[in-house]
Amino acid sequence: MTTAWQHGYYSDTSYTYGFYKEFAPNWLDWVALLKGSEPPNTSNRMLELGCG
Repeated sequence: MTTAWQHGYYSDTSYTYGFYKEFAPNWLDWVALLKGSEPPNTSNRMLELGCG
């Protein structure tokens, strides 16, 4: 029995590609400052690679 590569994954919709400034660390720091909050320590950055 052969199973398709998408077995167990949702593959009916294509993913979006591109850069979204709203997720950039510098943008998030600037927004935090605008809202009166201290931005997080920049030495503890996290990279989200996705899941699945």
